[in-house]
Amino acid sequence: MSAYGTVPNAVEAMRLGACDFLVKPFRVGELKPVLDRMVEKVQNVRAEAVHLRQQDAQQAGLAAGLLCTDLEEMERLTMQRVFNQVAGDKEQAQKLLGISRATLYRKIKRYGLRTRQEVLARGQSG
Repeated sequence: MSAYGTVPNAVEAMRLGACDFLVKPFRVGELKPVLDRMVEKVQNVRAEAVHLRQQDAQQAGLAAGLLCTDLEEMERLTMQRVFNQVAGDKEQAQKLLGISRATLYRKIKRYGLRTRQEVLARGQSG
């Protein structure tokens, strides 16, 4: 809003990110369409942000349906991916993850990950 409604002022305000430009005095009826446009713009920006996060997740190798909002779920997926990469080899997984042996064993138990021995045992019995 400005009491000095010149074209250069309006242009400068828009250049700096203003959604609209109102010159005082204005009627209250003029304000509603401005606010409606602002709400619509915010909704569009939020929708675009969600879309970009989904694209980023897909590019990072996550399926669109597996977007993680939970840190523990993200950790489980990472642990599973590493274990798949190293065919269940605990020593390699520990090195890749950069965690201690004790932490690795707690995570294996917590997330029900299959170790190399379990993978080999299943291969021989199946």
